[in-house]
Amino acid sequence: MKSEFKPKLTLVFQQLRRRLRGPSYPLLLLMIFMIAMIWAVTLFQIRVNREAALQAENLKNSNLAKSQEERVLRSLQVLDQAILVLRHDYTHHAGDANLSEHLNEMHLDAAVGVVSLIGPDGNIVATNGTRVRVNFAEREYFKFHRSNTSDELLVGKPILGKFTGKWLISLTRRVNKRDGSFGGVLFMAVEPVYFITEFGITQLGPNSTVSLIGTDGTGRVRNSNGKLTFGDDLRASQLLKEIGKAPVGTYVVVTASDGVERTVSYRLLREYPLVVVVSSSMANLRAFVRPTENLYLVLAMLCTALVVGLGLTAYRAWIRVESALQRARASERKFKSIIDVSPIPMAINNGLQEIPYVNPAFTHTFGYQLAEVSTLAQWWNKAYPDVQYRAEVQQRWEEELNRVVLSGEPFSPQEADVHCKDGSTKHVLFSADKLLDSLAGEHLVVLYDMTAQRKSLEALNALVKDKNALLREVHHRVKNNLQVISSLLRLDARKSPQQDVKTALTDMNWRIRSMALLHESLYRSDHYASVDLSVYLRQLATEAARSMIGPSSKVTLSLDLCPVTVNLDQATPCGLIVNELISNALKHGFIQGRSGTVTLRLAQNEEGHVSLSVSDDGVGLPRDFEYRKAGSLGLQLISDLAQQMGAVLTIGPVPRAFFSIDFQASAK
Repeated sequence: MKSEFKPKLTLVFQQLRRRLRGPSYPLLLLMIFMIAMIWAVTLFQIRVNREAALQAENLKNSNLAKSQEERVLRSLQVLDQAILVLRHDYTHHAGDANLSEHLNEMHLDAAVGVVSLIGPDGNIVATNGTRVRVNFAEREYFKFHRSNTSDELLVGKPILGKFTGKWLISLTRRVNKRDGSFGGVLFMAVEPVYFITEFGITQLGPNSTVSLIGTDGTGRVRNSNGKLTFGDDLRASQLLKEIGKAPVGTYVVVTASDGVERTVSYRLLREYPLVVVVSSSMANLRAFVRPTENLYLVLAMLCTALVVGLGLTAYRAWIRVESALQRARASERKFKSIIDVSPIPMAINNGLQEIPYVNPAFTHTFGYQLAEVSTLAQWWNKAYPDVQYRAEVQQRWEEELNRVVLSGEPFSPQEADVHCKDGSTKHVLFSADKLLDSLAGEHLVVLYDMTAQRKSLEALNALVKDKNALLREVHHRVKNNLQVISSLLRLDARKSPQQDVKTALTDMNWRIRSMALLHESLYRSDHYASVDLSVYLRQLATEAARSMIGPSSKVTLSLDLCPVTVNLDQATPCGLIVNELISNALKHGFIQGRSGTVTLRLAQNEEGHVSLSVSDDGVGLPRDFEYRKAGSLGLQLISDLAQQMGAVLTIGPVPRAFFSIDFQASAK
């Protein structure tokens, strides 16, 4: 099992290393840094918010403590003033009869309970309450004043009244006799709640406290959410340590009595050994800032997810870019290999007027190394040393490039003569095309060497020119020879006394004349392989009609000919056929001075099908036409010529005189 797992684990690590190549490490480090920064900022902001909330809470507690301090001071000053007044009256008037009356006149708060004058022996001398047979000589405050001659207000510890069942705090002052000796104690009992209010509790929230504590470590009163406690032993608390450091301050502590963590603000009263303490629950404070902290945490998580998402997207994009770059590099290598092995000279120029690359065929053809023509300016100067010719080539180059840019059409190849390094001149056909996705505006320029082809073409043109001259001469001589033969036949026809011989020689003369006209048309044209049939037939029909129709004849010739190009093999039989048909129409269709029209039509449809017809409105064909047709040399010649050129001969129904041949035109 272990032997199978180890190779798999190695393969996983190898794949991971391959994936982490390139910018993967920096990207991963950047993601980790950004995520760390996000959480550092978030935690820092949470900490700042907590500290700000704690400072705000401490400020609120301090303000409440200060207000409580002022209340306690005012309350003690009022009560102390009452004690001082009572003591003054007692010591100066030497009597206690008016003590109750004086108390009633002072209108003290209802929280003030028993006010008593205790004599030097510890017994009550005067009181506004019920006299009790109790000696107070062993009380702590009595011992303090008896042994201490200082005149100060002593705030006692909370005690539970035996008769009232209420918690009370004693306020006492020493009373001196006239001679300055100890004369007793003036005692005032006050309910502890008199010194604190519910106002602070309502502001602080649950688990908050407002306390009045003595510097002796005994709590006078403590209000925690409406629950009052008295006489708490706080000698081991953090408060006494903090008081020793500063009279006013704040601190955070877990209260030992209930285990609640609180932030505490305290103030040591001036002139009195008392401390006002206001505390609020840290749990409440945390609950108050928790929504904001949760918002920060959610934002941090969203930002983390965003960074991870962007990182993954960037990584995938990099993978795609890297793959595209690899394909581009492979394509570039393939492209360069193709250009390198190409026998056609090629070069690449860019938008900076530089030539960064030429293939070996370029150097082999023109002799220039890349270093010699590394810029377009160097190339223009070396390849076109003639200034005027260089300007002409540059103008054509720039005009063509501008046309390509504006129209989006391909570059039209241009010809030019290039001066080579060895002094020779190469005739090239140059073209260019923009390389797609090239950021440098590169163009591939192809300079095809046409020097050999140009020489071959010049030689071929010379041969064609000689051939055309020869053909022209041949047609001219054939035409002349045919005209000579035609003239001889015409002379023989005139000399012959026999009408049949004269007619046969005349017919033969016109047949030869039709072929002579064809060669004359070819001689006068620049094309010797084809002829415009309409031009040839128009001339042939016009000459035939002019020679056969006399001045007094009422017969006219109508020509309806559309341009049709045919080769020599089709033009010759067409001329002979038209000659025979027009001759027959003029000889046999209009006898005894009959008037009428001989019509020659030539038409061609879109598929190249040609229709050639000759018709007349003369006497028409005889009833025995089919019988005569077999013995007529002209009609037999027409039929044979139509068959020779692959045409269909159509003869109109008797007595209509209509002849038509239909064939497919061929210009070759």
